[in-house]
Amino acid sequence: ADGNPAPTNAAVTIALTSSSATGVFSAAADGTAITEVAIAAGATTATVYYKDSAAGAGTLTATSTALGSATQSITITV
Repeated sequence: ADGNPAPTNAAVTIALTSSSATGVFSAAADGTAITEVAIAAGATTATVYYKDSAAGAGTLTATSTALGSATQSITITV
């Protein structure tokens, strides 16, 4: 492994969760709320936006059966 992301062989669905009850994911800035996103076959990334109306620290989690899970700590300032 050279440290670069490897393209997926098939589309991979990623479930998105936030530790904040007021956090919202979307596929576009100020877009409709989503709870999952797909990485297209042959791609290495998917774009997701996050918005939260509550200030404080939190954790974002992305989970996939094929790829496992990853977390990101965040701090929201409103």
